[in-house]
Amino acid sequence: MAKSPEVKLAVFGRAGVGKSALVVRFLTRRFIWEYDPTLESTYRHQANIDDEVVTMEILDTAGQEDVQQKEGHMRWGDGFVIVYDITDRGSFEEVAPLRSLLEEVKKPKNVPLVLVGNKSDLDHARQVGT
Repeated sequence: MAKSPEVKLAVFGRAGVGKSALVVRFLTRRFIWEYDPTLESTYRHQANIDDEVVTMEILDTAGQEDVQQKEGHMRWGDGFVIVYDITDRGSFEEVAPLRSLLEEVKKPKNVPLVLVGNKSDLDHARQVGT
């Protein structure tokens, strides 16, 4: 029996942008209103993608890592999610340097990256344009 593919996903973004909320929502289909600040958590999940079972290891980063820790997480991951808060312009401004660091750490590879603007339910307080 063939072993199912394994993928390591790392979720990055400033503290408080909703990384843990997104990960928990993805894994459980539930939304949790209150969180303790994440230290760092890793989750295992299986999903059926293109008729194939894929095992995912998802790293929910703390959002307060130093550069060395970020680089280590980037070397570990196969794919990446960068999250920003649409009501926090500063969280969006951290995206470009984070992406540059990711490209530097992973070169010459092109790595899968998804950018997520979170907290769209707070559109009335938007600081980042669409």
